[in-house]
Amino acid sequence: MNKNLPKWFPYVIVVIIMVIIIGVIISTTGKKAPEQGSTPETPAVTSPVETVKEKTPDEEAYEKARELYYDAKYKEAIEAYRKFIKDFPDSEYADDAQYEIALSYEFLEDYKKAIEEYEKLIKNYPNSEYVESAKSSIDYLKDYLKQ
Repeated sequence: MNKNLPKWFPYVIVVIIMVIIIGVIISTTGKKAPEQGSTPETPAVTSPVETVKEKTPDEEAYEKARELYYDAKYKEAIEAYRKFIKDFPDSEYADDAQYEIALSYEFLEDYKKAIEEYEKLIKNYPNSEYVESAKSSIDYLKDYLKQ
């Protein structure tokens, strides 16, 4: 460092940089403009109901089955997922349910049933995001069963 500068100079530079950073943070997180139809004295009130999305029947049924799965109640989860697929065969969650049936059988250590369920996924939902994972699981489980 230049010997003509006082020893305290770098500390002043650090303080200046910190003040600038704090100023930027404060200016970017300030109050937002009031909504139309409100004044500073009477701010607009939004109802929390407006932001809550109603769940569809298939979403509710899928979530109930998934809760069983996450609670490690795999036999009950399998039954709930099967009912879900039967009741909502065209749901966007149908492939998820089929995949989680296979995973449930894996957790139950029924690897032959898990393979069957992965094969159902590949057959019934060929465009599912889970197809590649199912194929890998089938290969792994078949190798495991050979041992």
